[in-house]
Amino acid sequence: MQSVTKLLLWGCALAIGVRSSTVAHAAVQSPINITSYNTYYNPALPAFNFNYSSSTTLDVHNTGSPDTEATVKAIVGAGAGSLTLGGTTYDLLQFHFHAPAEHLINGVASALELHFVHRSAGGELLVVGQLFVVGAFNSSIDPIFSDLPLVSGDQKTVDGFNLNALLPNTLTSFRYDGSLTTSPYTGGVKWNVLTTHSSLSQTQLDGFLALFPNGDSREEQDFDGFVLTDLHGFSSVPEPTSMAIGLLCVIPIVARARQKRS
Repeated sequence: MQSVTKLLLWGCALAIGVRSSTVAHAAVQSPINITSYNTYYNPALPAFNFNYSSSTTLDVHNTGSPDTEATVKAIVGAGAGSLTLGGTTYDLLQFHFHAPAEHLINGVASALELHFVHRSAGGELLVVGQLFVVGAFNSSIDPIFSDLPLVSGDQKTVDGFNLNALLPNTLTSFRYDGSLTTSPYTGGVKWNVLTTHSSLSQTQLDGFLALFPNGDSREEQDFDGFVLTDLHGFSSVPEPTSMAIGLLCVIPIVARARQKRS
């Protein structure tokens, strides 16, 4: 019954034009398990408009291995990249890696997850997650992974890096409002986990895991909201018709109005 109520609330929110990926879940923490049963299909999600540099300089930092709260982070220069989504432009600040992947897809964690961290002029954070599985050698991340900063606090410089090569050709995604996955776990972060996986070789993964033998991923967080996706066929949540949604939203309002009159 509770899940039905959530679905009805979600449908009502869609009917009145609420665009948030959750309904009344301001304290949602990340990462989460994205499942077919908490995901709602919406083919009309705003498209990503990436404006990334194909040749930029990265400052690559080891932020504290083997600490599980640390990572390998690549800081980009001002103007190196931005993303426009839903009419708002977010500047790319940095990207970093977590192994194993933090977001689960139907309970399964990929080998690695890359997070592109963006911020709007108004201070709003947006993160794009890219999942990796073990497979073919990845030449796009190799300029970083072939010369990882091996000591906590160490820094490397990578010149001429192509940010666009990190993105898959298909940009369908899972979207929800969550939090940062490292301290201070700030909420209100717009999450966009891309559905198309990239690959990296076992050797590349092993090089990263050598820095973080216990991993550097936050555990799955409780989640009772809804995720939006434009990936057709993933969601098992029934799609309510607009007429049914309208009736379900209006009936309680009419009933309350009649009670007041009586």
